[in-house]
Parts: sequence; structure tokens; C-alpha cells
Amino acid sequence: MEDLKQTLAKHCDRVAWAVVALVILVLLLLRNLGGDPVKTESQEIDKHLDTIGQMEEDQKIPPLEIPKTRATLEATWVAQRPIGPGGNWILHRKPLELRVFREKVIDKAQHTPPILTKVSVIRSAELKKPIVVVEGEAGQIANVRFTSVEIYRADKPEADKPELVFKKVKDGEVPHEGLGSGAPIRFEDKTVESFPFNKERSYYYKLRTVVQLEGQVQTEKDYKPQYESVEVSGEIKIPPDLGIELVTAQPRIPDPVTPGSAYLRVEMWDYDAGAVKKIIMRPYKEIQLLTEKPADEDFIPGTSLYVWVVESGTQVKLKDWKTRATYTLKAGDPPAPVALPAPWEKAAAPPPEKAEEKKAKIEPKTEAPEATPEPETPEAETPEEEPSAETPAEPEPTEKEAPAGKKAKKEDDNPFK
Repeated sequence: MEDLKQTLAKHCDRVAWAVVALVILVLLLLRNLGGDPVKTESQEIDKHLDTIGQMEEDQKIPPLEIPKTRATLEATWVAQRPIGPGGNWILHRKPLELRVFREKVIDKAQHTPPILTKVSVIRSAELKKPIVVVEGEAGQIANVRFTSVEIYRADKPEADKPELVFKKVKDGEVPHEGLGSGAPIRFEDKTVESFPFNKERSYYYKLRTVVQLEGQVQTEKDYKPQYESVEVSGEIKIPPDLGIELVTAQPRIPDPVTPGSAYLRVEMWDYDAGAVKKIIMRPYKEIQLLTEKPADEDFIPGTSLYVWVVESGTQVKLKDWKTRATYTLKAGDPPAPVALPAPWEKAAAPPPEKAEEKKAKIEPKTEAPEATPEPETPEAETPEEEPSAETPAEPEPTEKEAPAGKKAKKEDDNPFK
């Protein structure tokens, strides 16, 4: 026993520290597992205060009026006296049912044809050739998007085949990303060709748009994913850059040998100045046997053409030094104009009729009844008085004046005057 006491006396400090650590551990466990009583009490107080505030807010709301459903039903279903002999009461009635259906709204797709508004011819200083500018407007669209905006072109038809055959222009698509209803459309056709001189080439144009549906939409009967413009341009003439007119010619003289000559009137398009340039009329020498390149003065200015053969005083042949192609030129055959033609434009819509004009067209015209002329009553003759000396007598009407008076009287009696 004493050994135990001695052992405890030796280790009492350690035992004390162990007891303190155990107490602290128990307190920590109680705090974490059981919760803080002060904090819990504070939370309960806050909830109670919130409940009191909500009750005060609820007291401010006016009470709901309870509908008198029973009284209304009793008044509605009061049995009346039967009508007619042997009338029976209907003791059982089917209860009224009310069903609410939510109609699903489906968007409708819309796509109208494009509108061709203007086609014009310009000359490109960069390309040194004429080009065609096509302008228009996109149609009205809704719940669809454009996938293609295309330009179509047709050559001038032959006399025996008057139908226009349209083909898509090479690279003839307009950028369509983000294109909306009524958006402007502009395209430059740089693939058109013109004759070397004196002749013009003709084309016709129209537009075409293609759309694609977006999402779950409804289509009408008249909906089409592809539409061509209702308008087709008129004849678009591509003028030549050179016009040569034969004024007169002198054929070759065999003895003594004198080469022929031709007087030419020349006009051309100057791309640097952007205007028509006229060359002074002068004779051009005939060159038939050619072993070397003709002199500069023998060429038509700005070209590689020269007078090859003078066949008569009204007909000559030209030759191209580069291509060796020959062309016949006749006097009295005027060349096509070099100047640019006026653009083709869509005809403007007529102004709306006024209400008065529209009403006048609808209402039938009523003519006034013809008035019957009244019979003339002969005037009583008054005895002629002798002119007094104081007042001179009025001159009697002459034979020329009398018919005029009767004519005036008839005009006054005309009821349609």
C-alpha cells in the first residue's frame, strides 16, 4: 500500500495533467457534438422575431371575401314550373365541365420573289472593257435564311428562236450572309463580251434567290424555297469600243499604178479620259502585198487595223495585223454608237387613285334629260312713230345685220349651250 502511495506521489503531476487533458477533451466533444447552447438560443430568438414580423405583415393584408357559391348555385338551379301539359322535371343534370387547351403557336415561313430594279453598262478603266452592273432588292422573308442569291443572263435570241434561254453567270453569286428582307443586291458582271468594232452585243438579266427553313415552322401553299424575279430586264446593249464609218473610197488605178485609199470617220472610247474620242477624218492608204509591218500612219489610231483592199467606191476590207482577221466595211452602213446606253430601270408603280376618281369610276354616269325647246311666240307689232325733231330716228337694221340677229336669237334659245 505504501508502495502505491509512493508511486502516486512521484507521478502526481503527470496524473494531474492527464486529468486536465481528459476534461478538455470531453468539453470539446460536447461542444462539437451537442452544439453551442448560446448560439442555438440566439438562432431560436431570431426565428421567433421573424415569425412575429411575418404575422404583422399578414395582418395588413385584407381578408379574402369568400364567394357565396352555395347561394348562387341554389338560385341558378331553382326548379321552375313545367311548361305544357304533362311536363316532366329533369331530376338529373350532367355537371358542367370546362377544359382549357393551350394552342401551340407555330411560326409561318415567308419567301417572296426578288425585285430587279436597275441594269446599267459601265466601262472599267482597270479591265479596259465594258461591264454590266445588276441591281435589285431581296424579297420579304420570315423564319427562313438565304442560302444563295444568283444572277442569270440570256443572250439575244435568234429570229427563228425567240425564247430567252437563261444561264447562271459564271461566279454570279452575291454574298448572302446576313442578308435580310428588302436588302439591296448589287453585282458586277465582268464576263460580258463586246464586238471589236461597229457592232453591239445584247443580253437580258434576272435574279434568283434560294432560302432554307429555320426551326419548326409552317409553310403555306404558295411557299417556294426558290424564286426568280418577276421582272426581266430589257435588252442590255454592250457598245463597242471602236466605231469606223466609210465615207468614200478610191479604188486602185492600174496605169500608172496608184494604190487605192479610203476616207474613214473614226471614234473610240478613251479609257484614260473616260469619254468618247473622235479622230479627224483622213484617207488611209490601201496595202495589199504586205511583207513588212505597215507604218504607224497606215493603222487606224489605237488599233491594229489597216485598209487591206479597196473593192469599190462604197466597199473596202480591213485587216487586223495581229489576228489576221478581215472585216468588210460598206458606205452608208453607220456603226453602232460608242457612247454608253441609258440604264434599264424598273417602271415605277402608278400613283394610287384618289377617292374621288375611284368613286367616279364606280358610279354610273347619269345624263340630264334633254330639254324640249319652247315654241316661239310672235311679238306684237308696235306702230311706228314718226321721228321728232328733237330726237333723231334710229337707223333701221341692214340686210346683213338682220340674219345675224336671228342667228343670235337661235343661239340664245339653244338649251344645250
